Amino acid sequence: MALGDLFQIGKAGLQSALIVSSLCIIVPMAISVADFNGHCPLFSRAHWSANATGPYDHHFLVVNEWGLQSHCTFGVFIGCAQLLVSLFYAFFIGVHLYLQREAYGCEQAQFGDVLSNYPDINSGRFLFTFGAAKIGLWFSFLVWFLDLLLMLLQLLRLHRRERLLVSLRREARMLRNRLHRDPDYVNI
Repeated sequence: MALGDLFQIGKAGLQSALIVSSLCIIVPMAISVADFNGHCPLFSRAHWSANATGPYDHHFLVVNEWGLQSHCTFGVFIGCAQLLVSLFYAFFIGVHLYLQREAYGCEQAQFGDVLSNYPDINSGRFLFTFGAAKIGLWFSFLVWFLDLLLMLLQLLRLHRRERLLVSLRREARMLRNRLHRDPDYVNI
């Protein structure tokens, strides 16, 4: 088995995992909306209430405000979109693996007359142009990935700064309380 086939099989496995994960999004979200009579439990406002009328205390949740329907609908939409894309791509990879033995590669097609029905079409540079497009797509993916990485690092830095500010406020409050109780206290 060639290395290219292993990559294709790995891609097919990843697409299968995406199909399973999209089903893990769609099914629970749809069941939860059905169980709550069309209401979305995500981001709902509720409080606990106790009913002590019988020998056993019963605690139950009283919903003050249901979450927006769009919260659940968006999750189901993303799951469906991921499922459709994954099914299409898994089918595409399967067909590609099946036809790979019979199809010619782009490298071989560049040197032949690919489109004999269209004599005015020059197919001599398409390998180079699609290679350049592939480099551009990979570069674009790399830029998006680095942008995401920088955004996550900025979020982490902001989170650490927020923890530092909370800690500094707590220390200042403790010092004020200590100074308020004992005016002669000075820590140098």
